Amino acid sequence: MTDTAASSAPLLELATTGRFAELEDAWVAAVESGTRDFAMFRKVVNHLVTHHKNDLASALVGVLLQSCEPDTQSGVLDFAVQMALAFPKDPTIRQCTAVLHDKAGEPGVDRFLKPLALCQPQQLDELRTKIRGLLALRKGGFANGTKRVGPEKLASYKPAEGVFVLTDGETERSLTVDEAREELQPLPEDDFRGLLRFDVARLKSLAQDDPAALVRSALRSNKNRLEFPILKKLLARGVVDGPSFTRWWNKAKGLVERDPLVQVYGDKQPTLILRTNPITHEEELAQKLARATRTDEKLSFVVEYLEALDEGHCADEAFLHQCGEMLVDIAHDAAIANPEAVAAAAIAMEVASRRSSPSPKELDKEAVKARFRQLADLPAILGSEELARRALLFVKHHDPEDWPKAYADALPTAPGRLADQIARELLATGNGALLQNALTTILTSADRCGEGILWLWKAVTTGFFETTQVKADGVAITMTLLRLMDRWARSAKTALNDAQRNLLSRMRSAVAANNFRNIDKVLEVVTDDQALALHHEIKGNEGVSELTRGHITTELVASHRDAILGRKELWEEDAIYVTQRGMQRRRQEFEQIVNVDMVKNSEAIGHAAGFGDLSENAEFTAALEQRDFLSRRANEISAELNVAKVIPREEIDLVRVNVGTRVTVKPNAGVGAEMSFTFLGPWDTDLERGIYSYLAPFARSFLGRTVGEEVEARLDGGPRLLKIVRIEYAEGLD
Repeated sequence: MTDTAASSAPLLELATTGRFAELEDAWVAAVESGTRDFAMFRKVVNHLVTHHKNDLASALVGVLLQSCEPDTQSGVLDFAVQMALAFPKDPTIRQCTAVLHDKAGEPGVDRFLKPLALCQPQQLDELRTKIRGLLALRKGGFANGTKRVGPEKLASYKPAEGVFVLTDGETERSLTVDEAREELQPLPEDDFRGLLRFDVARLKSLAQDDPAALVRSALRSNKNRLEFPILKKLLARGVVDGPSFTRWWNKAKGLVERDPLVQVYGDKQPTLILRTNPITHEEELAQKLARATRTDEKLSFVVEYLEALDEGHCADEAFLHQCGEMLVDIAHDAAIANPEAVAAAAIAMEVASRRSSPSPKELDKEAVKARFRQLADLPAILGSEELARRALLFVKHHDPEDWPKAYADALPTAPGRLADQIARELLATGNGALLQNALTTILTSADRCGEGILWLWKAVTTGFFETTQVKADGVAITMTLLRLMDRWARSAKTALNDAQRNLLSRMRSAVAANNFRNIDKVLEVVTDDQALALHHEIKGNEGVSELTRGHITTELVASHRDAILGRKELWEEDAIYVTQRGMQRRRQEFEQIVNVDMVKNSEAIGHAAGFGDLSENAEFTAALEQRDFLSRRANEISAELNVAKVIPREEIDLVRVNVGTRVTVKPNAGVGAEMSFTFLGPWDTDLERGIYSYLAPFARSFLGRTVGEEVEARLDGGPRLLKIVRIEYAEGLD
């Protein structure tokens, strides 16, 4: 066989130089010599068609195809189909193409191509596209049919019968070539819905090895556009399970964003679009930089690119050069705010460290240094934790004397991680006094320092300052936080911006976090006065949830009841106070009912049930009534025992008649002997011994009275005026 490069290269040269007579002879000679360089033949034909030499082109193609055999490795079948589609009305080309495909056992190409000869020009391109797809459909390929929902797979093709056999995974159906041409719409071999139905394993492999390819496939199957929740639902169907999706997307997002064919709008819930024309990630970022009007936006785009490089992406030298020049201009621009200029300078230095070629614009570090003497509220001004961090690093490296003050000035508006870093830097370098001043600023300017007060509260409740000399009053900080939350919540509809609303939500979550463990640490150490102040602050506070408000109130009342509610006397409390002996008797009564009486009753019910008709069985009915009584009585005693307490002798002062006291009285008229009454619990009552329940009306007449007071009490069937002579501890108290 003649060398293809030597025999076919002159053909293209003859065509491009317009030597068509020589071209015809050379073409025939090349064909007869066995040349099969179909790529070169295609270039020659394209050139001829472009220069309106269609007749010569079709004649040359006919000569070539008549001498070919259906060798699938050489590409003759694909070349034949392309030529038949290019010259649909040439019978020689169509016939040769059909013969080649029939010999190779491919789908009936002659039936596919016949309609082209009769096709109107405006229909020709559409039909060509469809036929090209059908001819490319091989066993295992996917297609959509008008009579089935979802993609089908080509199970086989029967050349002798000219029949396509398709399956939807459960059932098969057969289509003739003519039916396939009318009904089937071939799909790409990586069609997402086809793979989802027939080859999920391949999609799983793509998810791990090439997430961008997986997303492109999903986009093509969904009209080139997907909302993030829809993508998540699609992948949840066996490709990426729900619990793993967030981890997978965090890994895949950078690769998808950098894919030239995928456009990603938004951050947390993005919209994904398949581009018609590819665009590199750097080109897209350059466009964003050109459209950005705010300096902080431009800085953020560059930081985003640098972070991607840290994750292993390759740097684009041209884009870095563009970024470097822009950053130097920002750093030197006198109209730019100080923090933004310093951040730009810091990022410019990092960009320069990643470039291999120097920039014509060099950063004037001394000029920038002169601009960072006033950097208070730097994080708030920049609106970005990352930009603020880079700006502060620049300050630290280029102003060794004044950087601690710049750090302390930035702390009050710094978000959590950055505030932690600043505080540790100040403590490690012996600048605790500056840190103390920053804490004072936070507490006295809470509305301006919302991020700072949230960080400070977390720091105190997690023990950040425990081993330092910095003083941080957890109760005062908590009070400040609660007041700020209440103010912001009351003005949320009118005065708060989006950042403040987001911060208020984070504050609520922080206070309720860990099942209120952090706030409980503060409540454990409050004094009575602080508890009363906190209770006042939390009552009606709109900045916290009802659950949080209820928890704090309950904890404060439980540990500082007297301070908050005022002291209650024993007889005013909800508990039932009794002696230890009375408590024991009641428990014994409960155990008797549960362990003895109810067991016997159960046996009685079983025994009575064995005597005939139960509806006329009096013994059975009585046993059931006894069961109800015992159950009701057991429940009553159990409820009482749950609130019962032993009378606390240490809380009885003998200044007043109280639960657990014995009072001696004499008739006010002076006629009659002295009498004594003891007031104990309801389970201690013994009227013969003069022991009354403190819950009884008679006892209530005496409770709270002091020696010398007169009491009108009903005694011996009528009211009598008695004077208290003496108050003592009752017998039987522990």
